[in-house]
Amino acid sequence: MIKAESKGKSHISRRWKLDIRDIVNNYNFKLKETFGAHPAHKCHLCGNNINYVVVIDGDEINGTGHRTHEIGFDCLTLVLGDDWVGYQVAKREIEALKKAAAKERRKIKYADENKADIEWLKSLPENIMNRQWYLQKIYKALTTGNRVFNKSMEKYLARAKTMFDPAEAKKKEKEWNNFIVPKFEKLIVLIEEVDGDEGTLGFVKGVMANGTRYHNLTDGMKEGLNKVRERYKRMKAAHGTAPTSGTLRAELDKLPY
Repeated sequence: MIKAESKGKSHISRRWKLDIRDIVNNYNFKLKETFGAHPAHKCHLCGNNINYVVVIDGDEINGTGHRTHEIGFDCLTLVLGDDWVGYQVAKREIEALKKAAAKERRKIKYADENKADIEWLKSLPENIMNRQWYLQKIYKALTTGNRVFNKSMEKYLARAKTMFDPAEAKKKEKEWNNFIVPKFEKLIVLIEEVDGDEGTLGFVKGVMANGTRYHNLTDGMKEGLNKVRERYKRMKAAHGTAPTSGTLRAELDKLPY
């Protein structure tokens, strides 16, 4: 069972090999747990410092003895072999611990070294972040450490800073919410008062949702909304209510974008 040659452990002593062989042969070991050790533990078998610990627990095969050892994964492979019942579970758990530790190290590093980048991303309005999936990916990497902030991300972020001005985007968002959204709401109320046509309501609400995402309307959208409002004003007037003055298109065209 001892596989010194497979793990580059040819320097270990014969006495050590015999002692470990006796332990392995006389005890029925099972995997108890794995954990990350910070600061490092000493491996019970080789004495080296280990950051990731495998705890094996076993009863004496022909006696009443009981042993528990905290060992490194290399020693686990060396003395019990990769065909041992708990090997694959221990391997997966150690790999998961290493990944979690690397993620936490990256998170701490980026919080310090990329603080300005994180703040800039946080300052972007939601409507920009919602349609910029790669910026979302970058933000998550910098704030959680779930992946490496690589050169590709670094270049993309630098380019994004030349494309998006958080202050200007906030201004557009405020104009949209204060000036445009109330007009949509009035048009929806008008449609519901006249006939509540689901198709027309769906069109208006769809344009509103799309406009809210980008804080902008195309000329086609403006023209379509204007036609709807004019039609419903006439329909409402036919029922004895005078239409309001002006057109939605004229009001929308007042927008500076």
